Amino acid sequence: MGISIIICTYNSSDLLKRCLISLSKVNDQYVDYEILIVDNNSNDNTKEVTEIFKKLNSKISYNFFPNQGLAKARNFGLSIASKEYILFTDDDITFDKDFLKAYEKLIKTKSPGMAGGRILLKYNSKRPNWLSDKVDFIYGWYDNGSKTTLYPLNSYPLGPSFLLKKSLLSKLGVFNPSLGLSGTKETVLRGEETDLAVRFRNNGILQYYCGESLVYHNVSEKRLNKEWFIARFANAGMVFEGLNYKNYSIFCIKCFLSKLLEVFYKKDPKKHFYFKCKYQYFKNILRNK
Repeated sequence: MGISIIICTYNSSDLLKRCLISLSKVNDQYVDYEILIVDNNSNDNTKEVTEIFKKLNSKISYNFFPNQGLAKARNFGLSIASKEYILFTDDDITFDKDFLKAYEKLIKTKSPGMAGGRILLKYNSKRPNWLSDKVDFIYGWYDNGSKTTLYPLNSYPLGPSFLLKKSLLSKLGVFNPSLGLSGTKETVLRGEETDLAVRFRNNGILQYYCGESLVYHNVSEKRLNKEWFIARFANAGMVFEGLNYKNYSIFCIKCFLSKLLEVFYKKDPKKHFYFKCKYQYFKNILRNK
C-alpha cells in the first residue's frame, strides 16, 4: 500500500524549509510513505535545502523537473511515485501532528479513490478588513469539521491536502497541463485539481473528507490585495462553474444580482468586496460562454 507525498515547488526554498520542518514533526510511526520533492526549474537553493532534509529523513528524495507548470510537475511526480496512494500538498503548508496517520486510517477503513483534508488559514500579518470569510476558499480554506464524511456535491478536495489512488489514473487521466500555475504567474487559469476531481466523481468515485487530517495554509503577503484576489476569484469561478453548469440565463441573473448587492453594500467593506468578487466571478463565466 503506502503513501507518496508529493510537494512541487518553484523558487520557494524558505517556504519549503518551513514545510519540511513541520512535516518532520508529524506522527509517522509505522506509516509506509515517501516524500517526493519536485523542483520545477528553481534557480534558488531549493536543491540544497532538500539535501539537508534528506540527511535527516531517508524517505525524502529530490527530483528536478525543468518543464514549468504546476500541473506538469504534479504529473511528473505521479510518474515517479512508488506507492499505491498519492498525497499532494504545497510548499506553503504546515501540518498538524496527526496529518499523515489520519490519512493512513482512512485508507485502511475506506479504501478511498480520492480524498481531501481539513485546511485552515494562517496569516503572517493582520487579516484585511475587506476580506469576508465567505471567500476564504480562494486561499485553499476548507473546514467541514473533524469527522470523516463524503464531500458535498458542490465541493471537492483541494491542493493543500489532496489524496488519490494511483491505479485509477490510467482510466481517468492525470492533471490537465493547460490549467494551473506556471512559474510565478498568479493570474493564469487555475483549477487542475477541480478538473481531475470532477472526472473522478463523474465516474462514480467516492470522495472522502478526512477531517482528522489537518493542515495550515500560510497566506502570502503578496496575495493580500484586492487585485490579486478578484482575478483569482474570477478564474476559479470560470473553472468550477464552467465544469458543472450550462444554464446561461441563471448566470445572467446571478451576475445582475451580484452587481446590485455590490452597490447596495457599498458602506460595508466585507459584503461590498464579497459581492464585487461574485460579480466578477459570473461576469468572467459569461464572457467565456
